[in-house]
Amino acid sequence: MLLKKLHFKNGKKNMIKKLFGKIKNSLLFKGYFEPLILNSLNNFYFNKKIIGSFLDSFNNNHSLYAGLRSKIKPGWQAMLKPENKNKVPSKAELKTNLVGAKRILEDFKRILYSFSVDLKEKNILEIGCHNGMKTYFLGLEDCELVTGSDVSFYYEGQTNNVDSYLNQLRQKTLNLFQEKEKNVIKKKVKFLEDDITKTSIPSNTFDIIASWETLEHITDIDAAFKNMHRILKPNGITFHQYNPFFSLNGGHSLCTLDFLWGHCRLNKNDFLRYIHEFRENEYQLASSFYLNSLNRLTISDLEKASKKNGLEILALVPFVKKAHLSVYQNNFYEQTRQHYPTVQQIDLISPVVWVIQRKV
Repeated sequence: MLLKKLHFKNGKKNMIKKLFGKIKNSLLFKGYFEPLILNSLNNFYFNKKIIGSFLDSFNNNHSLYAGLRSKIKPGWQAMLKPENKNKVPSKAELKTNLVGAKRILEDFKRILYSFSVDLKEKNILEIGCHNGMKTYFLGLEDCELVTGSDVSFYYEGQTNNVDSYLNQLRQKTLNLFQEKEKNVIKKKVKFLEDDITKTSIPSNTFDIIASWETLEHITDIDAAFKNMHRILKPNGITFHQYNPFFSLNGGHSLCTLDFLWGHCRLNKNDFLRYIHEFRENEYQLASSFYLNSLNRLTISDLEKASKKNGLEILALVPFVKKAHLSVYQNNFYEQTRQHYPTVQQIDLISPVVWVIQRKV
């Protein structure tokens, strides 16, 4: 039976459910899932042309569908264009993200408020900040300091001269703000090259740690949570929104295959063989991304790692999508579980998971 899993603490269940109901109807979620409208994906999958098949090591024969990859991850081709390697997005391209980033921060503040936490005079760390847009918006709040961190090795292979690229990208993003806002941001925001799994940030530094679409890329979750616990102040809070590996679009642009949930229904050897046979020109980039930039974190693993490292889960919210559920089949789960024993059906049908933790 497929159930939407909601985990809340301390008798705030009804209030927080109401809050999440509002957030799910916000522009953030409408924009995030617009490419996967229910009827569109359903009709596409069951009516599209089969272009081949792939036999895995367990004698499962997978039919391959023309154009399915583009339906799941629109615009994936951009990852492979050499001219995009050092290309910083234009002002117009960056500007289209402003409304979404602002909406994300409003949702973030609302969920913190539901746990009686605000941003006033807080020292905040954003992990995986990339262009710094949300970091800058946080800097405009009534907080004390905001640090945006990222690791350059994640972008290696995707761009040349990573440091220069990130600096240009963040400067161009900063230029989208008004002069008054820029002055405030410059006083309160800084960026740091830092790997949370190996960080040397001093203990008890931050009140809040946040990340968006980053947790799925941290390959050593135990080390990351251990360090988050260490660098948080007593009773400090974390918030993570992430796109799990096991979801329909969890393979991201490079590892989404031509059959549904292919990236997790195959084991490592079969996945690499598939890429070599069908996408030889992508093999180096895709295999590196698959092996080094995507973890295999299930909800069960998340709960265990949180408890092990002294982070109490206040809320754990997988967001199930009808569009994904409509094309889901039970054998997808059975095939995935052969390779990943801790996976549950909820992992496969939840393209977004929110988790809020508190240092204990």
